[in-house]
Order: sequence, then structure tokens, then C-alpha cells
Amino acid sequence: MQLQAGRAALPLALRMGISQSAGRVSSPDKAIARFIAENSPLPKNSHEIIERAVTRIGRQRLGVVETFLNAGLTTTLTNWWAVPSLRREKVNQVGFAKRSFVPDTRGERQVVDRGGDAWPIYCTSDDFSFNVRTAEIAGRMQYDIGTEHVENATYNVNLAIQDQALNGLTDSEGNAVTFDGLSAPGLLNSTRTFTYSTWTGLTGPQIVAVVQTEIDVQRTKGFFGPWTVLVPANYSKVLTSDYGTAYPKTIVARLQDLGPYAGRNLAVEVVDGLLDNRVVLVQMTSDVVDVIVGQEPTPISWQDGPKFNFYWCVLACMVFRMFPNYNGDYGVSAGSAV
Repeated sequence: MQLQAGRAALPLALRMGISQSAGRVSSPDKAIARFIAENSPLPKNSHEIIERAVTRIGRQRLGVVETFLNAGLTTTLTNWWAVPSLRREKVNQVGFAKRSFVPDTRGERQVVDRGGDAWPIYCTSDDFSFNVRTAEIAGRMQYDIGTEHVENATYNVNLAIQDQALNGLTDSEGNAVTFDGLSAPGLLNSTRTFTYSTWTGLTGPQIVAVVQTEIDVQRTKGFFGPWTVLVPANYSKVLTSDYGTAYPKTIVARLQDLGPYAGRNLAVEVVDGLLDNRVVLVQMTSDVVDVIVGQEPTPISWQDGPKFNFYWCVLACMVFRMFPNYNGDYGVSAGSAV
């Protein structure tokens, strides 16, 4: 007697915990594993196929995080599993330089106030599973169940990473999370916010004036660039419009002419995933923002005891950080249209 399971027959002996082959008795695990290997629609190199799927979609929709990765604003952890939190110290500025005729003139006793902020090193993951029967049905229907699932899971992981960068660290209900007495804000809830009229209704000179004004505000707080302005996709058409009759270039070209600030002109990045009508000005230095990278999205797979179920998890350890200066100010300005 045999039970039909898609293309192949599942030996009844497997239900009894025994598989007989050439007079030998093997363990149920080995028998089931052999049956799956011989009849599963997933090829032997299925893990490599799924790895390629992760590579293909790995950074899609990382959006704003991708900007910082490309700029090299990262802190790499070689073994993030062993690091529950990461702390960065900060010190205040003390004392004054003195002018004298001899250098041994007594100065003041300078005591540095050491502080610091800590960030939890957490992982972001999404998982899925399917059993051998689902695999058999997929084989009969000729669709790649593994690749489709892992692409969707990778996409979800990337969205979660970008959400933390934009909105800060939150719990499952969207409430802000504090760690070691420190809130972990995102780009959109920085301490510096500003409002402006939507760029779709402004002229080129007005848009440039909005950005210039905010750069000037940040300079008064001790942040001097280099600057990148992140703009949403709904402004991309506006930015490619002509700046004006007196300047025969586009608005984005005029913005990129601003500067230089700390060695380079202003950079403009259109970021998918940034909310409409939200603009973010960021000082692109590692003392203002960075991304802890313990592991980029990676597929992990395993099977249950009897080998009837396949389990997959797309796992990443990427934590966005914003650093306040000693006065509690961030080198990030978040703008919203009114």
C-alpha cells in the first residue's frame, strides 16, 4: 500500500518509522530525507538559488539606509551575537587657551565630564516555512516556492530597517523605545524640525532658500557639513524643472551648486520610501549618523526532526544611529510641508 504525494509515492513504511531498502533497515530520518531529496521539486542547490534571490533584492527599499551605507557611514561588528549593546562616549569642552610670555603660566584645573550613549544591538528578521506536501504541489505547478518566499521576507526585513532609520526605535505597537535612558530617534523626529510650503508650489529660488536657511540654522548649532538633503520621490519632477530664466539649469543642479561645505557641495538624494512632502537635511559625518552593520539580510534554513518541514529565516543586524552633541542637538533637520 502506498500514499500518493504529488508526483511520487510516499512509502507506507515511512508512516511506520521503518524504511526497507535492499534488506537493510535505516532510521526514519534518513529514509524521509532520502525520499525528499529524490522527489522534492526544490533542487539540490536550492540554498544557492535563494542566496541569489536575497542578493538581488537585498538592498531594495533600504532607501535612506542605503544612502549612509554608500557613504561609508557604518560601524561593523564582526560578531554581533556577542554584543548586546554598543556604547559611544562623549565629552564636554572645557578650559580656555591662554596667552602669556612664558608657557608655564598656571592655568585652570580642567575636569572633563564624560558621558555616553548606548544602543541595543538587535536583529531584524522574517521567517516562513512550508512542508513537503506544499513542496510537492509547487513542483506539480512548476513555481519556485522558495525564491518567492525569501524575496518577500527580505523585502519585509528591509522595510523594517528603513522604518527604524526614519521613525526611530519603536516596539510592536509603535511606541518609542528608550534604552539606557536614551531615546533612539529617527530622521523624521529629530530635535530640529522645520516647516515649509510644499515644493510643488514653489519656484526654484524659493526651494533653494528653504535649504539655505536650514543649513544656516544648523551652522549656528555647531554643524558645518558636508550636507546631503534627502527628498521624497514626489519631488523628483519638481527638482528636474528649470530653475529660472537667469539660471539655465535645473533646480537640483542649482541646489548642488551650494557650498562648498566642509570640502564639498550640497548633495541631493531622491529616496524611495521617504514620505511625501518630507525633506531631511543631514550632516554626512560619522559623529552625526551611522549604521551598525553586524549582518546584512542573509537566509538561514533548517528542517524539523522528521524532515517533513522546511524552515527559512531572513536575518539581518543593521541598526541606524543618530548622535547628539553635548548640547543635545542633532546634525539633522526634518522638514514637513504645510
